[in-house]
Order: sequence, then structure tokens, then C-alpha cells
Amino acid sequence: MGALADEMRRWIKAGAPVDTAVRQKGDGSSWRKGGNRVGQFARTIIVCHDDRQCRTIRVASPLMQRCHDERQDRLGTARRHGRGRTEPIGNLLDAVCLGERSGNRLKASDRLRRRGQLRSSVLFVHRIGAPERPSKPTSIPPTGSQRMARTTDQLIAELSEFLRIPSISSGDGTAEDLAAAAHWVCDRIVAAGGTAEVLPTQVNPLVVGQLPSSTGSGPHVLLYGHYDVQTVAPLADWTTPPFEPTIRDGALYARGASDDKGNFHSLLAGAAGLAEEGALPVNLTIVLDGEEEIGGHSVIDWIEQQPAGHYDAAIVFDAGFVEPGHLAIEAGVRGVITATVSVRTGDRDAHSGLYGGAALNAAHVLSRLIADLSAGPDGRLHESLMVGVAPASPIEEEAWTTLPDPAGELTIAGINAANPEALADYYRRTTAMPTFDVNAITCRDAGQNRTIVPSEATAAISFRLVGGQDCKQFWQAVQDLLHERTPAGATLEFAVRGMADGATFDPELPAIRLAREAFEQATGMPCAIVRSGGAIPLVTALAKQGVPTVVSGCALPNDRIHAPDEHLRIDQYELGVKMARAVLTAFGNL
Repeated sequence: MGALADEMRRWIKAGAPVDTAVRQKGDGSSWRKGGNRVGQFARTIIVCHDDRQCRTIRVASPLMQRCHDERQDRLGTARRHGRGRTEPIGNLLDAVCLGERSGNRLKASDRLRRRGQLRSSVLFVHRIGAPERPSKPTSIPPTGSQRMARTTDQLIAELSEFLRIPSISSGDGTAEDLAAAAHWVCDRIVAAGGTAEVLPTQVNPLVVGQLPSSTGSGPHVLLYGHYDVQTVAPLADWTTPPFEPTIRDGALYARGASDDKGNFHSLLAGAAGLAEEGALPVNLTIVLDGEEEIGGHSVIDWIEQQPAGHYDAAIVFDAGFVEPGHLAIEAGVRGVITATVSVRTGDRDAHSGLYGGAALNAAHVLSRLIADLSAGPDGRLHESLMVGVAPASPIEEEAWTTLPDPAGELTIAGINAANPEALADYYRRTTAMPTFDVNAITCRDAGQNRTIVPSEATAAISFRLVGGQDCKQFWQAVQDLLHERTPAGATLEFAVRGMADGATFDPELPAIRLAREAFEQATGMPCAIVRSGGAIPLVTALAKQGVPTVVSGCALPNDRIHAPDEHLRIDQYELGVKMARAVLTAFGNL
């Protein structure tokens, strides 16, 4: 492996791309071009299993040894190009990978290059031949249930690779980093024995992979998570750099450690472990979103194109525990609308000494409109924004009494209650009622000592909706309400950044009941059925298609998601892996 590793490192350092792959036809005599679906940011090897299917494996230096071992483990032997005998893949890799010339092995690629069909300087193609009895049996890695399970340290090291990729979608990230995170997930799905591809969208790439059942049959289950993360500002408030994962006091600190890279990784690790042991009883489709943090719609477009009735259930690890030792399944998610509203009151700013008191001030107008949208002391928004809200069931209200003290929850978050009534009605307001928040206000530079009457002001705003409300009708009601209250001389401009409806599921659905029992048995902890205050657009789309969805995970309320020093406790991550294995095993009985 040393020569191969050295050559890979040299090649990766040189930045050589792989953008074309070829595969051998059944008679072994001719070749044809095949597109590399991974994209321009990949470093790839193309592996052809047979006449019908090729795999794309992204190779980066931390994954080189694993790539070699897993190819050797899963595929066993490969036929030499143009020869009738077989040899171990490790030898073929050393001889052929990265375009090394060795006898007749690259004549096919030479022909393609001369025809202009092969633009890349790097090519690895092989076709599976009949297994050959190895001369040294001890060199063959164990397979199936004989394989030693990966340790928590190994899984955390792997997760840390993922966390080092700054895949920020909310404003200050780059397309290259988002693509790198997408490809990283593809690597892991392929390494577990599945197939995966990165699908381009109009915004950020979508990862879609398949991991087949170990038995060749079984229910079809969808796994969902997101690889995009929030911005890290304010950077100065981080104890350690947000994209340099650090373990402190039993927790892994990094942006995305909890939301959602670490949470999802525990689910993927559980699935991969079962697959590697030959114990996965369900067929998995794995989809990773790159727009969750910005309310994107690409994953919704994808699920809406899937055949009706294709999925028996779905699992989403983008949530967590009620508190340490108290699991939760969220039987409902809220919808969300993120938008901006801008007010203009003139052609230019004016001198406040000359015109203040007489001129219409854009900041004043915006402030009054914000006040009109805000909830009253009872937590209710304007009646036009309460359409479709159903009262919570007695079962839900009883469950709220078993949940952590609201004052303590606010203290953990480092914030204060809006009013005394908010504490008494905390869980209703945060899960079962629509809410409005101002996320940011822009009106010139407050750091400058300027005495002006501003002519424009903008607010970034968001609404959380509950199941039963229609986000498009809700947004129209918001605009109508603000237009009614805008004074003469002022104009409004709206821009929607993202929107999604909410959803609810019956707790007695078989999938949710099985998941609850599996979680409790695997961890020895109680599992509450609650609603989420957050929004997961794909969950709503699945609800509309009638797919029962288990929303859970291993995060804790004090993980500081979306804030500096985000983290995930390592013991919680271990519980997440246990939960994933348990629920996937239980879903074999759906």
C-alpha cells in the first residue's frame, strides 16, 4: 500500500481532477464513456462491479487505506485488462491506479485518450472476475459478522473529518465546501457497501444513496439529515475554532457537531454497522440536504418526484433528548417562513435637525409594523395568523407536565422569559402555536454618530407555523396585515427566503410505536412523544405522502446549536448509534 499511498498523495497535492470514467462491455473487447456523477471537486476511483453498474469512490488522503481495504474486502479479486486470469485487487491497484503504465493494462485508456473521450490523467477501471483462492488467507480482511465493530474513538475521528468541512449555507459559505461535504457523505455510504451520488440543484447539491438489505428483501426506509451548517458568527465567542473539532470535558466541540452532522452521523454509523455485519433488515435510501439551514426546497422537489407508496417509513435524526436520560420522538414539526420586509419613506436620508419631527422616518415605520405583528401577553398572534391552529390534545397537555421546568430551559439557553405568562404556557407556545420573531434589523450604521432621518430600513423576520396551517396563505395574511397598517408616504417590499408547512403524526402509528419501544429497550431510558418547535421541510413532505416519520436523535437542549461553542457529548453520540441500530432492526418487522 505504501507505493499507492505515496502516488495518491502526490496526485492529490497536484490537484489532478477526475471527470471521466469508462467501463468495459460484457465481451471485454470494447469500452465506452460514462459520466462521473461526483463532480469537479472530487478525487475519484471508478470501480465497475459488472457489466451494468459502476461505483464512484471519492479518495482523500485520510481515506486511502480504508478505500483500499474495503475494495479488497468487498470485491475480492479483479480481472486484468486484456488478460484471462485474475489477481487480488490490492495488486491491481498498485499496478494500475492513477494511470501507472504496466504492460497492457492501460491500452484501453490510451485508446480513449487518443479519441478525445478521456480528458482525465487519472483512471482506474476493473471488472470482477471469478474469485481466486488467496495464497495468504490471513491477508484477507474479515467480512460480515466476523468484522470487528468500529470503536467510538474511530467513529468520532471519522465524524471529525466531516466537521472540518466548513459547509455553511447561511450566507458566508462557499460552493466548494458544500460540495466537499456532500462528497464526504457519498464516501461513507459507498464504504458501507451502498451506492451514492451527488445531485446538482439550483442551490446546493443533494446527496442520494442506497444501502440494500442484508437479506435482499425487507421494508424500504428513508434516512434523512443535512450536511449544511449555520454561520459561526460571532467568531470571537468560540473557545476553539469552529471547524477544528476539539474534545473537552467529554464533548466534541465544532459547528455542526450537534446540528446536524454529529446527529446524522450516529444514524449513518448505526446503519453502516448493521450492513457490515450482514444484519441490516431493511432497504435504505439515504438523502442528505444542503439547504436545511436556509429553508431550501431542493429536497422537497426530490421527494415529490418519488413514486407514491415507495417508502414504508422514514427516520430523521435532527432532534434529540428532552433532557439527559429522557429520550423523545417528535410527532410533529412546525412550519417556517423566513423573509425580509423593507420600508422606504423617501429618496434619500435627511438632516434630523432640519427635518426631524416632520419627515417620515423609515425606522419608526418599521418598528411600529413589527409591534403590530408581535404576539400579545397570551402568546397569540393576530387572529388572521391563527387560522388552521387546532387545540392541543389532552394527551399532549398532560405530557407537557412531565417535561423539564421552563425556567430551567430558558436558563440553559441563556435567555429570559418574555413575560410571566410565557413560563406558564411555555410548551404550548414553543410547539403548538404559531410565533413571530425579528431576526435582524438594518438601518444605516449604528456605530457611526450620524444625526439623520433614515429613508429606508429592513428587518429579517421569521414565523413558525403549526400543522394544519398553510404557509402560503399565512404569508399572504402577513402582507395584507402590514399593508393595512403602513402610513401614507411609505412603501413596503417583501422578499421570501424560504417557507415550509408544518406536520403532525399519530403517535399510535406502527412505525412510531416500534421506534419508541426500540429506543427504550436499547437505552433503558423513557421516551416521550412530543412536538418539535423547529421545522424540517422534508418531514412535512413525507407527511403529505403518508410516510410515517420518526423524528429523533441524540442531541441535548444545551448543545448550543446555531451559537458559539456548539457541541455534542460523546456519550450522547454513543446512545445515538445504539438508537439507530435498534430502530433499524425493529423496522424489519414493519
